[in-house]
Amino acid sequence: MFFVKFLIFNNILYRTFTLMSRNIFKHLIGHRKILLDIQPYLRYNIDYWNENFGIGKVDPNIYLRLNVKRGQFMKKLLMAAAAVALSTSAYATVNISGDYEGTLTQAGVYSQTLDLKLVGSTPFGSVTTIFDETNTITDLYATAKLRGVDLTLGTVESVSTIKASTTVGGITITMSKPSGGKESLDVKGKFGGIDVTVEDLTRSDRELTVGTTVAGITSTVGYQKTTAGTVLDIDASTKVGGFTLALEHDKAADDTTSNGGSISMPLGLAGTVKGGISIASTDVKTYTLEVTQGILTGKWEKVGDADGVISAIAKISF
Repeated sequence: MFFVKFLIFNNILYRTFTLMSRNIFKHLIGHRKILLDIQPYLRYNIDYWNENFGIGKVDPNIYLRLNVKRGQFMKKLLMAAAAVALSTSAYATVNISGDYEGTLTQAGVYSQTLDLKLVGSTPFGSVTTIFDETNTITDLYATAKLRGVDLTLGTVESVSTIKASTTVGGITITMSKPSGGKESLDVKGKFGGIDVTVEDLTRSDRELTVGTTVAGITSTVGYQKTTAGTVLDIDASTKVGGFTLALEHDKAADDTTSNGGSISMPLGLAGTVKGGISIASTDVKTYTLEVTQGILTGKWEKVGDADGVISAIAKISF
């Protein structure tokens, strides 16, 4: 069984290299950043592709006809990979983006969070790294496209994951496998003007999210049935004149609920003013009042019978 798996893996590796060779050969030869003795192998791959109409017919043992030892061929393969890295370095780009939030409480305590995202890209794929405010790497993964399939390999949200996704007819299908976990099948698309997302489609506790806009009212409904109970989230919002009205209903698996609403409007130089109320199933009421101008938000919040608390929040996305 091990030998069979090894042969399958070896065949996949060879097919991947063959496809890469076909795509990058002209780029490499044009920049002359490749050793001359590598060119025959890349040329042979392309010629064999053209003659056989696809990598599915390529036989890795065909190289034995060239009287090249397997060890020597693997060295050639490594040298070709190094040449690819050199030849694409001039075309690599690095993009930086992130989200920062800092909160100053009434007691004078300042806390902050940060998600800093760095993406290094080449014509053949990219590597993404995400740091938090403690300089801890939470995400580190590589992405590439292979025959219309987007591949992701690495650590995503602190979990080692392998993911493949493709879009067919406007519907995105994603298969992922976290380390030590079960496979997940997700489907996302638009059906009759309704946005539908299903996570863990093949499981009994699948999560369904539906969103739509009708007559100026935007609504989102999330539903999930678990062994502990049913989770339900309903959000709706609309604009009336210069006001934005929003309502929400949340139900947890333990049957606790929360109902709330808010109203916001621009108020000249003061920025945007927003007031809201939320009522829990325990009848505890939470009142909020926010004034936002640019990246700064002043907030007042009162929960139940406790005194109101004032805080200042800075949010920056770049």
